[in-house]
Amino acid sequence: TSVDLVFLSIGRNRITPPENLDEAYIVRSPYEGATISGGLLRVEGVARIRNKNPLIIECITPAGQVICSTEVPLTAHSAELSHIPFEVFLPYQIDTATNVRLSLRQQSDTPLPGTISLYSFEITLEP
Repeated sequence: TSVDLVFLSIGRNRITPPENLDEAYIVRSPYEGATISGGLLRVEGVARIRNKNPLIIECITPAGQVICSTEVPLTAHSAELSHIPFEVFLPYQIDTATNVRLSLRQQSDTPLPGTISLYSFEITLEP
């Protein structure tokens, strides 16, 4: 998780405490270290909305190649919900068993670009 910082050369320190320390993403399926086969990866979990940008889910090889990815728009149906449930299916195509990092992230919607929240773990994809 990241926060925007502004450094000023003058003035007093103004420290803003974090807004929410809850986990941004809780993945129910697959679990860390899982082996997935058949060309279709099901990702299910809940996500805490940080802004209006979609949740980006990717499978990335150790060399940095994205095997599969999708964007999941998240909208709260109620102000009482801290996390929004999601379920997506990512088709993938590989020839041999491949270790990948399943990554869930959300991009900033402020003038400072970049990832503001990221969660990842390793799984193995098989043909």
